[in-house]
Amino acid sequence: MALGIGLDGESPTWSNPLASTKARWSLAVACVLGAFGLRYAIDGLLPPGFPYLTFFPAVIATAFWCGRGPALAAAIASGLLAWYFFIAPQGSFGLSPGALVALGFYVFVVAVDIILIDFLRRAQQAYRHRVAQLRTIMDTVPVGILLAELPSGRIVEGSSFVEKMLRHPVIRSSDIHSYDEWVSYHPDGSRVSGYEYPLARMVRENADAPEIEVHYERGDGTRAWTRIMGRPVRDSSGQLIGGVVAMVDVDAEREAQARAEQAAGDLRALADNIPLLCWMADASGHVYWFNKRWYDYTGADPDGQLGWGWESVHDPKVLPLVVERWSASLRTGEPFEMTFPLRRADGVFRPFLTRVVPIREPGGEITRWFGANIDVTEQEKHRELQRLLINELNHRVKNTLATVQTIAAQLVRSGKDRGTAFRDFEMRLLALSDAQNLLTQAAWEKVAVQDLEERATSPFAEPGSGRVEAKGPLVWLRPESALGLSLALHELATNATNYGALSNEAGRVLVTWTFEPDTGQFELEWTETGGPAVVAPESKGFGTRLISRGLSGEQAGAVEFQ
Repeated sequence: MALGIGLDGESPTWSNPLASTKARWSLAVACVLGAFGLRYAIDGLLPPGFPYLTFFPAVIATAFWCGRGPALAAAIASGLLAWYFFIAPQGSFGLSPGALVALGFYVFVVAVDIILIDFLRRAQQAYRHRVAQLRTIMDTVPVGILLAELPSGRIVEGSSFVEKMLRHPVIRSSDIHSYDEWVSYHPDGSRVSGYEYPLARMVRENADAPEIEVHYERGDGTRAWTRIMGRPVRDSSGQLIGGVVAMVDVDAEREAQARAEQAAGDLRALADNIPLLCWMADASGHVYWFNKRWYDYTGADPDGQLGWGWESVHDPKVLPLVVERWSASLRTGEPFEMTFPLRRADGVFRPFLTRVVPIREPGGEITRWFGANIDVTEQEKHRELQRLLINELNHRVKNTLATVQTIAAQLVRSGKDRGTAFRDFEMRLLALSDAQNLLTQAAWEKVAVQDLEERATSPFAEPGSGRVEAKGPLVWLRPESALGLSLALHELATNATNYGALSNEAGRVLVTWTFEPDTGQFELEWTETGGPAVVAPESKGFGTRLISRGLSGEQAGAVEFQ
C-alpha cells in the first residue's frame, strides 16, 4: 500500500547514496577493480563470449551507491578493461565483428541501467523530501493527525501533537475492529463504539467526510472534548487505499460556547423580564427583534411587528410625527427620544417615553439601533396631580390669607385696645392653624365634623368632663367649609368660656348636627345651658361678625342666633 511506507526517513527498498564525493569515487574504483579481479580469476572457467560478466553488477552497484558520474566513469573503465583483457585478440583493442557486437551490447545495457537507477535514485530522494515535509507539517500544525491503511484500518503513523493532546502514545491499532482501544464517550455518557470513529465509517459506510465529537479519556484519566474528522485517500481508479484523520481539541471551544449560551440566556431572560419594551433594528431602521414584554403588552403577532410592522400599535394621530423624527435620526445618526402613546392588547393607549441609541463599529459606522420604551403613565398622572395640587395650593393660600385679612380687619374695627386685640388675633390664628393641621392630615381632601368640634372645644373644656357634648352622624366637609366652621366653633367656645355656659362650673354645651344626603343640607346647632343669664348685646361684636361672614357669606349658608 502507498501509505504503508513509514515517515521515519528510511525506505524499505532504497538507500541514500554516499554523501562524500571522495567516498563515492573510491567505492566506484573498488567496484571496478573488484569486478576486474573476479573476472580475471574465473576467466579460465568461462567459455568465450562473456567478457563483461562481472562488470555489469559493478556498474549497477556504482550507479546505485555512488551516483550518475561515478557510474559513467565505472562503465567506461569496465568496458575498456574487458575489451583489452578479455576480448580476442587479448591485449589489444581489436575491432572484430564479435568485439563490436559485444561492446555495443555492453554499452546499451549499461546505459539503460545507469539511466533507470539514476531515475529511481532521484525519485527516492524526492520521496524522502516529501516525507520530510509531511512530517514537518504534521508535527507543526496544532492538530493531531493519524494516517491509516485502508480498508484494513491499520494505523501506520501519528503526529507528535496526537500524543501531546491525548497524553498517551499513538495507539497503532491493527485494524478497524481494534478501535475500541481509543476510549471516548458520547455527550450522554455512553461509550463510543470503535465502529463509530471516522476511519471505520469510511470502510463500513463508504463515508467521504465522516466526523464525530467525543469526550475523550486521555492518558492521565482526564477527559476532553475532541472533534475527530476523517477523509479517505483513493488511487486513480477510485479504490480506497488509505485514510487521514484530524483530531482537534475543542474543550475550550465547548466551554466558550457554553459560556456564550449562558450569557445569551441570561441576557434574553433579562431583556424579557425588565419592565421595558425593548427592540433592535439594523442600520436602515428595519426592526428585527422585540423582547417578550413588547408582545405581552401589545398582544401583536410576532411576525407582523418586524420591519416597520410596529406602526400598527401606534396612535394614528401621532404616528406621522414619530416616523418623521425616527427617519431624521436614521439620516443623522443622532439618538432618538420622544414620548408617544402605544396601544395595549386591550386597545387602551398608554404614554411611553422612548429612547433609541445607535450602536457603532470602532470606525464609527452604525451597525444597528437599540430602543427601549418606558411606560410613563403613572409619571404623567403624578405630573397632572402635581399641577392640580399646585393650583389648589395657590387657591387655598389665597383663601387662608383672605381669612387672616378678614380677622385682622374686624379686630381693627372692633375698637379693642391693642393688647386685647393682639391676644384675640393670636387665638384666632391658632384656631385657623388647628383647622389647617386637620386638613393637612387628611391630605386637604376632607375633614370630619367630629374632629373639628373636638379641636375647637378641647382647649376650653377637658375631654370626658361632660362639659361639652357632641352628637351627630359622620359628616365630611370640604376644606373651604372646614376652615369656616373651625373658626366659628372656636369663637363660640371662646364666648362660652368668657360669658356663657363654660364660665362657671354648672354650665353645659351641647353641639348637634344633622345631614340630609338627598339635598346635601348640613345643619349644626350650638346650645348652652346652666350658664349666666343671657343679655342681648347692644351691638354685634367681632365674634358674631366673624361667624356670620365666615359661614353664611363664604359657604352660602345661614346663621341664626337665639
